[in-house]
Amino acid sequence: MHSLLTAVLCLSMAVCILANDFELGERKMGDHSIIDRTINIPPNRWNPMPTIATVGMTCPSNNEIITYVKIHNINGNEVDYYLYGDVGTKSLAVRITGKRNERLSLKVEGYCIDPNTSEVPITTE
Repeated sequence: MHSLLTAVLCLSMAVCILANDFELGERKMGDHSIIDRTINIPPNRWNPMPTIATVGMTCPSNNEIITYVKIHNINGNEVDYYLYGDVGTKSLAVRITGKRNERLSLKVEGYCIDPNTSEVPITTE
């Protein structure tokens, strides 16, 4: 069982690295978009540091939680993702680090839902 879990984790990391996208969680019926934007950061040739973008998202209501986050690397450059927070919380942040002198072009999506709402409509007879 332990080796199966390790194999699944390694395969999922390989898929994430090959796709160069970041996906966390899953869409739920009734969730709504809290962020849907494109981020473009041009390369800075004078800065010796790598190109960095930080994306934060927070649900607008106090009783909502984040269900799904997707960050698509439009350029296809090699980037690293660092997660602060997790799905199922009110807010999270992701830091995306690219290589020095490379443009970062990212498409960011995030969704929230109120966990107290019922997914199945209540019917009365």
